[in-house]
Amino acid sequence: MVGRWVLIYLLVLYIDKVFSSQDVVTVDGVTGGSVILPCIYTDEVIKTEDLTVYWRLNDSMVVYEHVSDGTGYKPDPQFENRTRMFPEMYSTGNFSLSLGNVSITDGGLYSCFILPVNVEKKIELRATEAPAEKTDRDDRNSSVKIGPVSSLLLFLMLLFRHIVLFM
Repeated sequence: MVGRWVLIYLLVLYIDKVFSSQDVVTVDGVTGGSVILPCIYTDEVIKTEDLTVYWRLNDSMVVYEHVSDGTGYKPDPQFENRTRMFPEMYSTGNFSLSLGNVSITDGGLYSCFILPVNVEKKIELRATEAPAEKTDRDDRNSSVKIGPVSSLLLFLMLLFRHIVLFM
C-alpha cells in the first residue's frame, strides 16, 4: 500500500517538474487581506542547517530572508512585520511566504530563491482594492490560482507526510 503511494508521489513530482519548470504562479490578493506566496521544492531533501531562502520583489527589493546561520538582510521597510515563513514545513520542501495586510504597492513579480540547490520560483501577486460595498471578512480573503498538477502535488505531499508520520 505504501509502495503504491510512493510511486504515485514520485510520478506526480516528475509530471510537475516537466510541466512547470519555470511557470509563474499567480496569486490574487485584496488590500487589507493576507496571501500565501507558494514556494515548494521537493526534488531533494535540504538540511535545515544548510538552508538559505531569499524572497525578492521585482528582483531587487528584499521581502524576507531565512539564512540558517542568522545572517541576512533586513526586509525593506514596506514588508517589516508583515511577512513570515513556516519553519515547521521546511523539512517537507515548503518555503512559502505569508504576507499580511496586502497593499496595492505589494503587487509585482516575487522570486523565491532556495540555496544550496539554486532553485528559483516565480510568483506574481496581483493586488487589488477590496470592494467598498462588501464588509464581510470572508469576502476579503485572497485566493491562490495554481495549476491542477501543483494542487495535486501539494495534496499528495501532505498525504504522504501524514502516512509516514503514522507508520
